[in-house]
Amino acid sequence: ARDSDGWMTFDQVLTAKVANAGGLTWKIEFCCERPKVRGHVLSPDRIEAACARQQTSPFVDDRAIIVGLDWGLMSMAVAVVCGLTVDGFLCSPDCKVFEDMQSSDEIAQIIKGWRDRYQRDLIVYADAEETYGNQQLELAGVKGVPVPFATWKRYGYDNLNLWLDYCRLKIVETGDAARVGIPQLKKLHRTAAGKIAKIADHYPDACMCAVLPFGFMEMAGN
Repeated sequence: ARDSDGWMTFDQVLTAKVANAGGLTWKIEFCCERPKVRGHVLSPDRIEAACARQQTSPFVDDRAIIVGLDWGLMSMAVAVVCGLTVDGFLCSPDCKVFEDMQSSDEIAQIIKGWRDRYQRDLIVYADAEETYGNQQLELAGVKGVPVPFATWKRYGYDNLNLWLDYCRLKIVETGDAARVGIPQLKKLHRTAAGKIAKIADHYPDACMCAVLPFGFMEMAGN
């Protein structure tokens, strides 16, 4: 049984739903539903709704464009571009999948190519576990922010879920995003223990890193 302590106004309920919709808190604490530890991490239907043929609105001038990078250690590495557009959406117009682990120099060249295309600096949010690779990117002139997954992964996926749940994320479904990225997002699931399965998770982790600086709740309040 659960105890109650007073009432919430309708506005407070709506605020609580927006604040907690991306994770399990809303369903467990407010709707009193049993938590589902297995199943999809991200809604396949929401992912499908986020797919777009092309970027239809330019990036805003006063926000950085982010590159999320999952090194993949000795296997696949993935880099994902993401930025805020003038119409208030997050858009991911580019990604690059490295089927075999590439050197940091090769990854840096791809990121510099994006920098030239968008005519502004890009900041790389990368898995902090690959310390050497991140240091090499810095030496190659690429700005970087290491992301410790143990600290930020849960928040990062809750945040990504919010952008998807409220239909404010657009992913341009071409090239590597269509071939590898979207299928990996749809297949990402939790184990029986409730943890995100470490299977084909390189694009989702890179996407999570790319969206991380754009806190949905902070931006929804502006």
